[in-house]
Amino acid sequence: MALMLYLDVLALILLISFPFVKSFRIPDPLYKITKISAENLLENLIAELKNGRSIQKALKQELLLDYSEIDYQHFLTQLQRRLISADREVLAGLLANVLNMSYRVSVELGTNLIQLLEVGLKQVEYYRAQKILVKKVTAGPKTTSVVLMCLPLFGIGMGYLLGQNLLLTYIDGGTGTVIFVIGIGFLVLGKKITDKMIRNSFPDSSFISVGPPVLDESFGTGVDEIGSIKAGEVGPSTLVDQCFILELVAVCLRAGTSIVRTLACVGRSWQSNPELSSYLINVSTSLKHGDTWEQAWHQVPMSLQGLENCLELGFKDGQSVDARIHGYIEQIQNAQELDLNLRGEKLGVKILLPLGLCYLPSFITLSLIPLIIALVQL
Repeated sequence: MALMLYLDVLALILLISFPFVKSFRIPDPLYKITKISAENLLENLIAELKNGRSIQKALKQELLLDYSEIDYQHFLTQLQRRLISADREVLAGLLANVLNMSYRVSVELGTNLIQLLEVGLKQVEYYRAQKILVKKVTAGPKTTSVVLMCLPLFGIGMGYLLGQNLLLTYIDGGTGTVIFVIGIGFLVLGKKITDKMIRNSFPDSSFISVGPPVLDESFGTGVDEIGSIKAGEVGPSTLVDQCFILELVAVCLRAGTSIVRTLACVGRSWQSNPELSSYLINVSTSLKHGDTWEQAWHQVPMSLQGLENCLELGFKDGQSVDARIHGYIEQIQNAQELDLNLRGEKLGVKILLPLGLCYLPSFITLSLIPLIIALVQL
């Protein structure tokens, strides 16, 4: 009797855990090196620079990169091996862009490299904050999914209270086994649908991708209202990269570099996005050749129009654009947070679909029907 109870419990555990089993992945031996978080890596580089160490020696120690290997692709390869994170691929791309652009802008324009890396650190921290927000807004739907998957357990427990072992019905080799297979199919299908809904609502790029907001008339003061931003407009560039580009431009302009030279340097340094970087270079070249501001920017894609709006008054009237840039960054980040919350609310409604189509049929086939069959046989 005790053995049968043990086997029943084991079968229940396997029944519930089966849909959660993920594909096994053979570990890559290249990752068997000292791991570090993106934040700690940047903090280490900043600390070494503040202690008077050259960036070449700092990169050699942290990423095993020689001077000739300082480019986006080498950064990306080494960071994929060095970072410790479930989302290592995304973070490696973000951090590789930060390190590569900071280094190149510093070399070409003489901008303080420590300030540029601190700007990059702020963007990595913002990325982390967005990941935490995604986990927060998806916690409810994920918990609901787990609870729904446990529904068959209530039916099995109810069978035990009535003195019926439904597990014996599952392995009778006849109708009970067929119903069991059908019920497991509904259970797995419901889990797959739920996971796909969550992935579609919050893909890896959704919380770092957004189209540019349109600035309202009061934006010049750097106010923190969302204004006329439309949340959820997805553009070709990532929000984190976009904010870093804006911060990078602001640092260069504060250091006294002209807008034309800054756009050219940032464009040449932005190796992770050749399409958008070419637009910045073309804009700089057009302005250098005497074209008007409107002529230089007329073919620029929407994802760079926010940068254009921030810099326009600075180019035409010589006004400071620092407040506009930081106000714009705050606006698009607020819009992204609003968008994530809206996605979470919609997901909470969508989760009702697998409830009706999969989880309830699974509960019926794994619990109620076997219980009826057991009682009829009795």
